Amino acid sequence: MTTQIQAIVSALESQFPERKEAITAMMCAIVAREHCVLYGVPGTGKSLLTRSFAECLDRSFFEYLMTRFTEPSEVFGPVDPNAFRLGKYARVTTGKFSECEIAFLDEIFKANSAILNSFLTILNERTYDAGSGPKPVPLMSCIGASNELPEGPELEALYDRILVRLEVGYISDDAAFRGMLLSDGIKLPSITIDIAAEQAQAKRVQVTPETVDAIINLRNACKKAGIVVSDRRWRQCLNLIKAHAHVEGRTTTVPDDLEILESVLWHKPSDKVLTSKTIQSVISPSGSVAVEMLDAARHLLANLPQNADMASLGAAVKDIAEIAGKLDKLASGRRVDAAKVEVKAIKGQIAKRAMRAAGVDL
Repeated sequence: MTTQIQAIVSALESQFPERKEAITAMMCAIVAREHCVLYGVPGTGKSLLTRSFAECLDRSFFEYLMTRFTEPSEVFGPVDPNAFRLGKYARVTTGKFSECEIAFLDEIFKANSAILNSFLTILNERTYDAGSGPKPVPLMSCIGASNELPEGPELEALYDRILVRLEVGYISDDAAFRGMLLSDGIKLPSITIDIAAEQAQAKRVQVTPETVDAIINLRNACKKAGIVVSDRRWRQCLNLIKAHAHVEGRTTTVPDDLEILESVLWHKPSDKVLTSKTIQSVISPSGSVAVEMLDAARHLLANLPQNADMASLGAAVKDIAEIAGKLDKLASGRRVDAAKVEVKAIKGQIAKRAMRAAGVDL
């Protein structure tokens, strides 16, 4: 990573446990001038993480909590009374969505039809008509947050304009949870990123033929797996891949950069495992197996009753040990190594439950 980006990402990772992939993906989205959305249950720190990012960017910022009753004037500015007296329609847009560089729209999918068309135009074309015709807006990236996925064709159009999709949940690891409990609050680094300079450098990243071949292979693999991705989103993916290479500190792309697309190609959370396996099958067969093993471990833990008896816990200990053993045989790689860490944590949780059930004093 570049020095500034590395400092910001590392600082945010230390303050937000179990958010490493989300933080990296958000950084890539902003560097690529793309939009992203954080999806998850209430209380997972989506808003706090976004505001912390915005502070590190030091750019004009607009934030608003959307509801079904939000009026256009609240987001785009009130009608200009002076222009109205002259028989003209115009809005006073100072400090509103159309004049910011970074936007945060909480509960973005509660946007109503009165403002959706303007949203779509700003997000896709980076223009807004305040009354005198469409004009360019300075928006770099819009970050949305939502407790629910969109329903209906109008909101689906908005969802499709958002390239990066991140699901966040509650903290699962006991040690990370302990750290959150005892934290004195979010402490941001004293430096900020010259994000415009980072974006310019990312645009100059060279896309290798091997990367293009990998994208084509991935597109074919997605078709075979039933994963539907529009041509527009594939084109946007290339910008994100270049941004990922830049964030990693490289001036050329490699096929492994396609891993960032695990935050792009899924449509609903149930698609995520298939999406991840499909991407890994193109860039790393071992990574594809690791995704499958990790999914099995997560299911094992999720389906283990809280009041499980010793027989069930003993079987779970055996099953998780088998999964961990299969992972240990895989060649090292980013996805494999990450899976090993999480499976080890799951193995520890199951082992502790079995020991408690056996009356062992921990």
